[in-house]
Amino acid sequence: MYYPLGLPRRLRVPGGASHGQVKAIVCNRDRVLFAVLTEKSIWIWFSRPCVPVVVHQRSEESISTIGTNQMLEWRHDSSMIVVGTNKNRLIFYSIVVDESRREVYEQRDPPNPTLKRESAELYSCESIPPLMFSTAFEREVSGGVTGLVCLRDELMVATGSGHIQRLCWDGSINYSYCVDLRRVPFCDDQLVMKALPLDAPGVHVVDLEYSPLVGGFAVVLSDGRAAFLTASTLKFDPNAVQGIWARELEDATCAAINHKYRLLAYGRANSQGVVYLVDEATGGLEVSHRMILSDRDYGGSPGPVGFMKWTPDGTVLGMSWVGGGLSLWSVFGSLLTVSLRWDYSQDPLSHAITITNMEWGAEGYELWCVQEHEGGKEACWGKSTFMDNEDKKEEKEEEEVTTGTSVLQFSFIKSALTVNPCMSRLVRVLLQGSDCLYLNTTEGLMGTSSSIPHDALSLYFDDDEEGAFEDRANTQFNVAANKQWIVVPIPYKYTSSNWPVRYTCVDEAGQLVGVAGRNGVTHYSLRLRRWHLFGNESQERDFVVTGGLLWWRSSWLVLGAYNIPANTDELRLYPRDHKLDNSFLTTVPQPAQVLLLNIYGDQLIVLTADCHITVYNLQLSQSDSGGSPGSVVVSRVQEVDISGLTVHPACVVSVLLTSLRTESWQANSGQHSLLPAQSVIINISGKVLMIQRDQQQPLGSPNNGKLFHSAQMTPIVLASGCEALWCSSCAVSHKPHLSHALWLHCGAHGTRAWLPLFPNSSDKSHTFMARRIMLPFTPSIYPLAVMFEEGILLGAETDTSLLACDAASHHQPLMVVERTSQVYLHHLLRQLLRRNLGYHAWEVANTCRELPYFPHALELLLHQVLEEEASSKDPLPDCLLPRVVEFIREFPVYLQTVVQCARKTELALWHYLFSAAGSPKQLFIRALEVAQLDTAASYLIILQNLESASVSRSLATRLLDATLEAGKWDLSKDLIRFLRSIDPTDLDSPKPSIPSCGSTKVGFTHATPPVSPACVDEDLSMILPNTQMLLRRIPSVLVILPQVLLSLV
Repeated sequence: MYYPLGLPRRLRVPGGASHGQVKAIVCNRDRVLFAVLTEKSIWIWFSRPCVPVVVHQRSEESISTIGTNQMLEWRHDSSMIVVGTNKNRLIFYSIVVDESRREVYEQRDPPNPTLKRESAELYSCESIPPLMFSTAFEREVSGGVTGLVCLRDELMVATGSGHIQRLCWDGSINYSYCVDLRRVPFCDDQLVMKALPLDAPGVHVVDLEYSPLVGGFAVVLSDGRAAFLTASTLKFDPNAVQGIWARELEDATCAAINHKYRLLAYGRANSQGVVYLVDEATGGLEVSHRMILSDRDYGGSPGPVGFMKWTPDGTVLGMSWVGGGLSLWSVFGSLLTVSLRWDYSQDPLSHAITITNMEWGAEGYELWCVQEHEGGKEACWGKSTFMDNEDKKEEKEEEEVTTGTSVLQFSFIKSALTVNPCMSRLVRVLLQGSDCLYLNTTEGLMGTSSSIPHDALSLYFDDDEEGAFEDRANTQFNVAANKQWIVVPIPYKYTSSNWPVRYTCVDEAGQLVGVAGRNGVTHYSLRLRRWHLFGNESQERDFVVTGGLLWWRSSWLVLGAYNIPANTDELRLYPRDHKLDNSFLTTVPQPAQVLLLNIYGDQLIVLTADCHITVYNLQLSQSDSGGSPGSVVVSRVQEVDISGLTVHPACVVSVLLTSLRTESWQANSGQHSLLPAQSVIINISGKVLMIQRDQQQPLGSPNNGKLFHSAQMTPIVLASGCEALWCSSCAVSHKPHLSHALWLHCGAHGTRAWLPLFPNSSDKSHTFMARRIMLPFTPSIYPLAVMFEEGILLGAETDTSLLACDAASHHQPLMVVERTSQVYLHHLLRQLLRRNLGYHAWEVANTCRELPYFPHALELLLHQVLEEEASSKDPLPDCLLPRVVEFIREFPVYLQTVVQCARKTELALWHYLFSAAGSPKQLFIRALEVAQLDTAASYLIILQNLESASVSRSLATRLLDATLEAGKWDLSKDLIRFLRSIDPTDLDSPKPSIPSCGSTKVGFTHATPPVSPACVDEDLSMILPNTQMLLRRIPSVLVILPQVLLSLV
């Protein structure tokens, strides 16, 4: 979802004795301003451009009397800031805009004409407001300040005396709503009749987070326990407050709350993280998943978890450790990246980033981190964002001072699915950054070869005079194998006044891109390489995109917007072939703010802030002059109220129309139109619900396009803990099992495929089987797109490289984003065979025979089952390998699959493999009979290690005669070299074949390595006292025993 990019930059915040160490970084509500808090000063910075606006440095008298700064919190309207000190004080500061000045930084060109700026990118269009920062008042807090959180128009202050005080921003305390932890009843869930208050003395809150959607506070206590404070009233009456313990958690260090998914994350002292969800039935905290570094990610322990922070969209959690290291986790526990796994020249912890505090910037494109140094001079990482206007002498003296902390900025790009989930219907990987887009190439998709020109890359590059892309159209799976990105820079003319970029989209053909920032919208044609911007900038500033962005029929850009002058919410449709202007605009008024959009064919589904889902039908009206589209007729089909399914409309992650149903059904082979919509699938805080179309009327009867006729509908729960879902919208498919499946990614619990099971027409008996089945598996990549027809998952990952110039200065490595892909067919076949659904597995595999990687998928299936079962230390009650072998035997590539799997497997596992697949000698003979000479040659490598040299020579000679008759001269040359390599002295040393026809040897696959005879004697003499006497009576045993062992090798 989120991927770091480039090198981190260091923010120039003066430290030393005059300012002290950096303690925290906190953004305001809209993340335009962020405050950098040091021990003795407060810096207010502007996000873009990243420049300081105002700085307030406290006097030495104030510091000695009130104490140094420790924590900071913004007011919701950014008019005030409160700072907590280490001497039980709260300092309130007021922030107002100076109306007498226009802006802080005035851009003036020098009088020298040669130094004047000619490019528009050298000018900043953002108006940086001049702020006046002043101390308002102070207030003493008994017990000390341990936590601050803003609750609506009030301030919740956690104290060291075990209280949570409720203050107004004028400094007054609302005593009636202050919470005393000693009077709060704590229990495991809300159904327990008996709840006990805290009995341990001195226990207080050390970390405090609030979420209105979860309905309470996530608190970490000083004794390591964690709890969730909730109340039955919105005012959070202390008499109604109840504490819910986080079970099996005694070493909590920090907390973070996810609003959209309603999750509570806690860091632990054992370097792990645990995420809880509120059980709707009992009200208790249930473990959703755990965030644990595997040995592959990092073998040691980075120490306790120091800080956790969710991204603004709630899809990724940033977590740091006290010992050093930064990691990113998806909302349900998939590890996206960890700095301990980056390319370091030495131990990662030796140069790890020790982060004590972090804050995400606007839309998550930047991560501001407070880095703690062990001491000494700071490392100069990258170019400083801001440099003081001091002379060189003063700057050199300042650098020699050891500050101990610095501020780093990491840049990120993220998937468009994080904010625009309607992109899941496309087979595209679209990543959006603060000023550019990353798009995977479009050539190579199956079923689109007729629509792609011969030189497919000519859409994005100059004319191919040399014919470099001549063979690209013949490569069906280049879209999955190609590692290249199409990087589309967003024009500075748009981002300079409309940063940050909020929504991006791409059409089905991958040739049109849409971008929506703070105001307005723009779109780009990859074929024409031209951006379309508003000619009238006032029209661009008059609306804000609030509910998604998508292309309809690659001709109309559809978006949900808020009209600022009219103060209304509406749907807007802009034509592609006309300039961006309101004269060509089609609008549809909406009753509330548009939150989500999605489309299925010509049906548009819209979610608004009043918890209503509305389905519209889109239809083109042709102009009178010609065939070009004139306008769009938008007709309302149906409206559905989902307020009973969610606590808040912001908890709805995605909504989509689909042709899927709980029962499987196939379309007619002659049908070429899109299948009719059958259900609505909604993802609410990770819980996937399906509302099916009722069957009161036949599908073909006129029903005015309505999907639902019942006044009350009961949704079906398909899955929980879902981060993203994908569903195909193809009209006709030759692989109905893959294209009619629903794909879900559930974080640490892996990926799930809701696969249809079509009944066997020849089987007339009652099987009592479900029409669909949920198949889980764990991919090795994080999926961002699903190629349904090709059976491939597409994704991205972060790769790092340590530059030579940075190795000496201990810089962090350069981070780049690479495309990844993975085949998933073998996972589905394995899960079906495990459930004894061999016929359905054969049906799925039979439709995929034409895929170029199909033999490789069968090899992966055999190899994974073999590795798992042959190396298992526990007894296997039901072995899967015989079923897998019998399944692969149904396909012509059986012999090839077995030998390729054996050559890529350890020699110790061959016995288990060929005990199920058959003798390799018999498989070799079978390959000769069916004229698979290359496959038979591969079996010679196996037979050389299992059979005697004479047998290998005989079989190789037999194969050589067959290759000479077939005229395969290259293979014949290889066989002659193989025969010459056989040592004649080895012809008389037979090797036992597998399975052996002589004496039977009983043993395990992985036996203990044999020991020397002397060691055998010593071991037996220690266990059996009579052994040494027996060896003395028969001394010849000591001579015979090594010969016997040698003959058995």
